[in-house]
Amino acid sequence: MSGTTRSCANCGRGPVVSIYQQRHVPVQDVLLIRDRDTARTFPTGHIELGFCHDCGYAENVAFEPERVRYSGECEETQSCSGIFGAFQEDVVRRLVAHCRLDGGHVVEIGCGKGEFLARLCARAGSRGTGFDPAFVPGRVELPAGVQVYPVNFEGDERFDAVDLLCCVMTLEHIATPRRFLGNVRQAIERSGVPVYFQVPNAQRIYRQAAFWDIYYEHCNYFTAPALEILFATSGFTVESIESAYDDQYLCIFARTSD
Repeated sequence: MSGTTRSCANCGRGPVVSIYQQRHVPVQDVLLIRDRDTARTFPTGHIELGFCHDCGYAENVAFEPERVRYSGECEETQSCSGIFGAFQEDVVRRLVAHCRLDGGHVVEIGCGKGEFLARLCARAGSRGTGFDPAFVPGRVELPAGVQVYPVNFEGDERFDAVDLLCCVMTLEHIATPRRFLGNVRQAIERSGVPVYFQVPNAQRIYRQAAFWDIYYEHCNYFTAPALEILFATSGFTVESIESAYDDQYLCIFARTSD
């Protein structure tokens, strides 16, 4: 921030202060590197977290989004972990019950390799549509009626028949979260449609000084108040925000508002 003062990009109040700096960190952490020379010369960037005392939101003010490229070479999956799989199954069970998804249509933005979308649609008997440039066709067996596009959600899509929209561990990667969430709201043409987002819990990071959870790809850090402000001012009615997975995640359940 270099001594400058700015208002919070999330709540609009601020002021934002610098609380953490780290220079020359790898610009990607989940990208598989094939050889030693590539690893040694891998591009780096800087982290400077600008923190808002009003809502607890923080962003990397030194982030350059064009330096991060997601592709099939990324390996972000946690599905090999039995503990994480049990957590994911519990989320699926709750969503199916909460949203009454029997035979409906689920959209997931940032679906990775498609494990969560496949599990959710299989349990609910739903159709599914996913978006993620890191998707690898054939890596996960998708149920009938589930299709994943290996591209980013660009904001010009329209979902006129969606019964649930999910976005799991993706919002923290988006350089302009307010614009992104506004595009999501415009894509869902009906009010009352449930949405489920999951992000890292910034309150835990602050409380534990968990510097290992601060890295370049995560350009945004949300507390529960920050997350509620973002959704409530972007066309959604917040139903609940919960911490989960040993306080590592925040899970927000909301619906599109008028």
